[in-house]
Amino acid sequence: MIACVDTPFPRAPKEDLATVDELRDCALCGGLDDNALRWLTQHVERLELGPGTIIFREGEAAREFYLVLEGDVEIWKRPATAENALDLGECINMIHAKSIVGGSSVIDMQGRLATARAATPVVLLRVSCRAMTALYREDLKSYTMVILNVARDLSRRLRVVNTLAASLSAQARGGPHTHD
Repeated sequence: MIACVDTPFPRAPKEDLATVDELRDCALCGGLDDNALRWLTQHVERLELGPGTIIFREGEAAREFYLVLEGDVEIWKRPATAENALDLGECINMIHAKSIVGGSSVIDMQGRLATARAATPVVLLRVSCRAMTALYREDLKSYTMVILNVARDLSRRLRVVNTLAASLSAQARGGPHTHD
């Protein structure tokens, strides 16, 4: 079970949060029935952010994760030797609509692994630790599916990173490498 304090964001009116149709095709909601989707629509916060807006910074406490409904989110990572915490570092990934951002926060409860920044105008659904705790208490089956969906998303990304690491290692040794 997750317990934490939520990060403050302006709240949208209840009727503007999300719809079942918006959630149905998202990575987070695979395997959830309409009742669970309706529950989620009442327990998320909708955010509309402009390009360049920082969603969260590397190292910050992880109190929520996000579902990207519209737009693209850049993921930035600082090198271990970076001295300035405000330095974004390098853009290492782009997250697109219907995907999860910051999902590792519900798995490992550690600080943010990277910085997320809106690349375009984005519409996000913020899923707080408080909402996840409520889902755990009210609908364990749906909570389990959400956690499983987050874990699947993280696993897919880890596979991409492993392939990239193998390619970079081969390049460093002067051996064959793959091109994407």
